[in-house]
Amino acid sequence: MDMITKSMAAHHKSILKREELDETTYNGTMSTSSGEVFGDEAKGTKAVPLHVKFASIQIRDYSITLGDNPSCSYGPPISLDWEYIENEAVSLDRYEKMRPSRRKMYQMHMLNRQRADLLRSVAGTTDDEMQVVMREMREIQKMRSKTKASLLFSKVEEAAESAAHKWNRRKFGNAKEEL
Repeated sequence: MDMITKSMAAHHKSILKREELDETTYNGTMSTSSGEVFGDEAKGTKAVPLHVKFASIQIRDYSITLGDNPSCSYGPPISLDWEYIENEAVSLDRYEKMRPSRRKMYQMHMLNRQRADLLRSVAGTTDDEMQVVMREMREIQKMRSKTKASLLFSKVEEAAESAAHKWNRRKFGNAKEEL
């Protein structure tokens, strides 16, 4: 038996039979149809269900605010705010029927003007506030560029130092031992 097969066999031996588990948690239902659970009752560990079933979902609409992400290449970054509106819970089946199709990556990209307009109109951000954040982001981007550039040189520098140490050990190794 290979190691994976042994591990799987040991895992299956630890499965215990128990009465059917049906527990509601966080707007969802966890249940096992066969009544099998993982764990060791003798050790007092909690039973873990084999299947999870969600009945409903609840969507939150978050406010936006001026962000601080230096990965934003140009213009002001946008972040989610702490404030949100909690919508009514909807059954998962109903949501799946009503939801729009998934967007492509290019459809989620926002131009810098769109972000600035959105921050002005929705978040009430001033142009001065955006300029300050964009200046800070440029400084962080410069520091990251310097770090990336120095990483390339540091590998060359390490190799040169290593070669110098080896050379010195070969050339002067015996002289140091004599001292």
